[in-house]
Amino acid sequence: TLATCVWNSLLDAKDLGDIAGRGVLHTAVISIFSGFILSFVYGIVHVCRSLTIMIDAFCCDVVHQESPQKVAHIWNMTQAILRKASLSVEHCLLGLCIVLVFAVPLLLLDFLQSDGAPILTMIPTLCVTCGVLYLMLLASTISEQCTRVPA
Repeated sequence: TLATCVWNSLLDAKDLGDIAGRGVLHTAVISIFSGFILSFVYGIVHVCRSLTIMIDAFCCDVVHQESPQKVAHIWNMTQAILRKASLSVEHCLLGLCIVLVFAVPLLLLDFLQSDGAPILTMIPTLCVTCGVLYLMLLASTISEQCTRVPA
């Protein structure tokens, strides 16, 4: 919605009369807001990667532990960290899913209405779509890894 407000306010400016200037402006505004969204994706990807590494480290550490009680305690601590991290990023992940729900139909609509316009104007939306899909894949690998933990 913020991108739409900025876009509409820029279009209301009187010095942007030509269509080519509006196309460049449109691409610039969408690129800027896509960059903001991709920065959120990038941050959550780092959280997902660190959680995956933490699970892998636990699995490697289980081999060297001799006490099952200590392994159970370490796994309980790891699960608590996983829950805390997931609670911290769940709202941002939900927002990115909502962005994806709106981005894909709008991307298809933009492609159908392009009438031979360069595909370059669709690259920011494609980057956001691919980034959010990659993030969903990483988040699902954390759940999948937890099912194979030897504890």
